[in-house]
Amino acid sequence: WKFGETVLVDDTDYDISTSSGSYVRRDVLTINTLETSNTGTYQCSATYTEGSVATSKDISLTVYEVSSVVSSSGTVDAGSEFILTCTHSALDTGLVVAWTLNGGDPITEGITADGPTKSLLTVSSATAQHNGVYECSVTFGDVGTVTDQVTQYVRVIEGTATQHALDGAATHELSAPTVWKFGETVLVDDSDYDISTSSGSYVRRDVLTINTLETSNTGTYQCSATYTEGSVATSKDISLTVYGIESVVSSSGTVDAGSEFILTCTHSALDTGLVVSWTLNGGDPITE
Repeated sequence: WKFGETVLVDDTDYDISTSSGSYVRRDVLTINTLETSNTGTYQCSATYTEGSVATSKDISLTVYEVSSVVSSSGTVDAGSEFILTCTHSALDTGLVVAWTLNGGDPITEGITADGPTKSLLTVSSATAQHNGVYECSVTFGDVGTVTDQVTQYVRVIEGTATQHALDGAATHELSAPTVWKFGETVLVDDSDYDISTSSGSYVRRDVLTINTLETSNTGTYQCSATYTEGSVATSKDISLTVYGIESVVSSSGTVDAGSEFILTCTHSALDTGLVVSWTLNGGDPITE
């Protein structure tokens, strides 16, 4: 066996084995650690006893160094654009690139090629749903498939007010506890408020519960968080309106038969959703 002009021997780089059968002798050269430097022409030559005839066969071998490396520009704020880059080897044919998020279905939007060795995944407006592990898989025809992953974080503070509870969801790792404020007052877990925290995949959720709701609780609450990466602080204002609703009925007093009387129901005012009904002795609603 030769590689170029070099005669190959059975050693740590190569294994040379021989097997014989009827009228056939088979010689196999095995390359123990395949590298791109093994690309080239190998020659198997044999000399026959009859007439000392020599013959040889050239065998061409091409070794592809296939790879896939995914990179990210780092943590981004919600609403920002981010681009993930998958740098891979180049082949003339049979190259297929696929992107997934958190092991889901292949991503079909925002993927472009940047030359023969780069695939770009662009997200134009990041949300909490874009947090997770992105994987780039590259299939090189019959050669095989290689993959690489990167975790992308999106900084998000979301807030909602539902009945007594204010809900703030903070994505990405936090370097300090979430802080709740009402105006300039920092709120703590006490008889007036309950503050609870739960964590999931890429999300930490903080809930502020007002134990006894009063009209004085109307105002703007702030949920703020500080992230470990770059000590970035962000916050979300949540407005809460507490209506003091009531109903007071008054009468002009006892009247004689045949006389007119008027009952008055004084109640709170709401912009929408206000329905007033009257009944007598628990009967059906009065319509006239």
